[in-house]
Amino acid sequence: MFITKVDDVLAEEINQIYDKTLKRILTLSKTSVVNLINALFEKAFPIDSDITYNWTESVSDNLDKIIADAILTVNNVEKFHIECQINNDSTIVIRVFEYGFQEALKYKNVVDDKIILKLPHAKIIYLEPNSNTPSEVSLILQTPDSREFEYKVPTIKFLSYSIEELNKQRMVILMPLYLLKLRKIDVY
Repeated sequence: MFITKVDDVLAEEINQIYDKTLKRILTLSKTSVVNLINALFEKAFPIDSDITYNWTESVSDNLDKIIADAILTVNNVEKFHIECQINNDSTIVIRVFEYGFQEALKYKNVVDDKIILKLPHAKIIYLEPNSNTPSEVSLILQTPDSREFEYKVPTIKFLSYSIEELNKQRMVILMPLYLLKLRKIDVY
């Protein structure tokens, strides 16, 4: 039992390293961030676009701190949520929805007595994908009258890209994370 808890804590600390690395990478070059957003979300923003780094910390109902990896606004118009995940995790879509929902609440709009919440575009980057890594994850929201709304989030399988592909697609800002390939090499 104790070993499992230690392993869980160690795994969480390792995941936090990659989250912090991504957050730091995204502050290095606005031009590279615009290129990344254009590549991940199939957009065509000019490279001199303005990037706003949104505060992503909020508090859950049970007072836990919730922090998304990155929610960026381009030219004060469109929001983009980039979430990094080291391994497959079937609950990541819940967290992505929760982070996006918290962000949408900050900027809710009321029109004709209706509240409009605009979720950011979202993408999950699986850093170490495997054969079970999905191309998209989804969450079904079901109302009491059985209406369903599907929230889909596309994914990217990061290590399936070559260095040349990352360069060609202008995602070179993610290159430091490419060192993860070394974890899979057996040196003995």
